[in-house]
Amino acid sequence: MLTNQDVINIFYGAADVLNIPGGWTLIEKAGWQWLAQDRQAAFDASHLDQKPPGLTEGEWAHLHTRISEALGPVPEPPPEPEPEPEPEPPPVPSPPGRRKSLMGPAFAVPYNNDDSAKAYAAQPVVTKVIGEWPEVLRLAKNIPDAIHIYRHWDRWETIFPHPSTDSMPRLVERWMAQVEVERRLTEFWQAGGQTLHFEAFNEPRIDDLELLKAYTEFEVLRIEALAKVGGLCCIGQFGTGRPDEENMTLFLPAIKALNETTVDGQIGSLGLHEYGVIWPWAWMGRNQDADLNADPFPDVTDRSRTMPAHLLGRFQHLYQDVFEPAGYGDTPLILTETGLDSVHDERVQNYVGVGKEIPRGYRDCFRLWNREFDFESNTREFAPGVLNADSTRIKDHEAFYVELLSWQDDFLRQFPYVKGALPFMTGGSEEWESFWIQYDAMTKFMNYVKAENEATSA
Repeated sequence: MLTNQDVINIFYGAADVLNIPGGWTLIEKAGWQWLAQDRQAAFDASHLDQKPPGLTEGEWAHLHTRISEALGPVPEPPPEPEPEPEPEPPPVPSPPGRRKSLMGPAFAVPYNNDDSAKAYAAQPVVTKVIGEWPEVLRLAKNIPDAIHIYRHWDRWETIFPHPSTDSMPRLVERWMAQVEVERRLTEFWQAGGQTLHFEAFNEPRIDDLELLKAYTEFEVLRIEALAKVGGLCCIGQFGTGRPDEENMTLFLPAIKALNETTVDGQIGSLGLHEYGVIWPWAWMGRNQDADLNADPFPDVTDRSRTMPAHLLGRFQHLYQDVFEPAGYGDTPLILTETGLDSVHDERVQNYVGVGKEIPRGYRDCFRLWNREFDFESNTREFAPGVLNADSTRIKDHEAFYVELLSWQDDFLRQFPYVKGALPFMTGGSEEWESFWIQYDAMTKFMNYVKAENEATSA
């Protein structure tokens, strides 16, 4: 079957041959913008019966030939169908309301192909790639139904505004050109992917309210610019705890634009970074001040044990206090960075111990986990998934981290608007070694995701 997307691709190829600047320009000359309304629908061959008035004879002849060749000869009538086989018994129903795992891999170079293959086998609902565009295409081919997030590793990183005198419209134009959005979208669709969200600035510095207003304008204009070429945004990328609820109201125009801009029936997402410190439930519910583990593995359905939340789970307050009153309580949310990170606060210092180094990623937490959790005799009894296994796994810190991510997964699945979470990270330079989810850790992580997805409904 020749789809509308296949015809769009033919237009792009024809534009190169006909020396026309861009495939979409050629589509507009033909007046065939309707191709993008339903990209996966079968192309209606009756459109070949008459030349579009906007095309020259030569342009139409070239396109007519290419499309006709792609359609192929008229098929012969199908043979008589064989008797249908006996239907298979229906699958065992999943627990009511249970969703697939929201956990997915976040890749950064350098990483290895074996870890990528583990992700392909697990079929997560979301992935993220920083900089390595060929891996996005491999993920699109192997996990076509996932939401794939791409951040172009370049100077569009950390600093906002970009160090220039550009207006926000000009800044968006430069971003679109540098990221080469149209080319990447075409390659992504050709690889078989369905949903691609583009990030821009990472953890923008928006403590100054005027910067936050400018950043909001940038994201509104970026949503509009991407939509014009069939692309979707992952906006925000705010660091843990930023901005606060009061200042987040200044970002509402971007939330509004995100919700009201559809591409092929889809909208983009809000990206937030939310980390725990030592424990994912730190500063959540009863785990306040210097007692970060007073209530380990709290029941995720008990709001008194998961609110207030100041690190992981802080999004609850943003949605309840800012988005819902404005009518945007269903805004799709992806935790584009999550896991465990350092928080330089005297309450953490008191918990760790005076003079002790505050841990960064989960690999720095091993000695603290040993102190709080008796891996040998299991006196605390708060990790049933780990402790039901054999004794060697009890001492496995990487398996224990996956147990903590499993708890976080159950917590996040309560919120229908949360579409994914991406623990930081698989790959990356030695600077991020304490965060690495690679090799054996990646095997355990993806085995968990795969098992969850096989056992639960979409």
